[in-house]
Amino acid sequence: MPFGYGEFLRSEGLRETTIDEHVRQVTYFFTYLDRRYKSQKELYEINPSDIKDYLEEKKVQELKLSSRKKILSILKRFFHFSWKTSKISIDPAVKIELVEEHVVEHEDTQYELLRDVLYDLIRSNEPDKRIAIYCLALHGLRPEEFKVKVANLRDRSLEITHPGHERVIALDDLSGTFLRNYVKGKFPTDFILESTGQDGTIKAVERMTIGLNLKKVAKKYNLGRITTNEIRRSYAAYLVNQEKSYDQAAMILGIDKISLLKLLGS
Repeated sequence: MPFGYGEFLRSEGLRETTIDEHVRQVTYFFTYLDRRYKSQKELYEINPSDIKDYLEEKKVQELKLSSRKKILSILKRFFHFSWKTSKISIDPAVKIELVEEHVVEHEDTQYELLRDVLYDLIRSNEPDKRIAIYCLALHGLRPEEFKVKVANLRDRSLEITHPGHERVIALDDLSGTFLRNYVKGKFPTDFILESTGQDGTIKAVERMTIGLNLKKVAKKYNLGRITTNEIRRSYAAYLVNQEKSYDQAAMILGIDKISLLKLLGS
């Protein structure tokens, strides 16, 4: 892949199969541009309408909404990389959102799409607390497990101490860096996420706050309805598809194998 993008994704810790898919989708986009303009368009010449027209072509080809969302998230990631490494001065994809009204069919939200949303969300102007909630939800936390203390956050891991579901969660560079910076910005504090009661007291984040912030993320990215349980189910399916055994996937989620099977079947 030109521009060193494949190497960049590899440095981010993505699996080879995921890297192959990202590189393939970006290559498809450039092939579309070559066909449309009858010549190779320079990276800095690409504008938002090129991306929108490409997605519209995919819609005409009857590609499912979830697939088009995934393509957009992949292109967003590529152009952010290009902007961050000074290959372009303006990111043509940053303000594009795939919004579609009157979608009748229900499409399951794929975990990889949810994960790509986090990448875009961190670049956005959304409140840091909302991003932190979404970040923890992506790692399979239940609402009661969000009451995790700052002392349990390490450089690349997060210890969950909720009774009966104790485990250590591995954090990728993106999540780990964001959460550490988020905590530093609000130090001193006991909990990573907090809510303020009506009497002004500070306490661990409440379930309602978690649900409200996930709802706002879903609306921003046209994800439909997402809850911590739906994200956990999507994460469980992703883990199994990534060749994790049922026992391994259950351990990551802090449940037993039977509970995992129930989650996948719900």
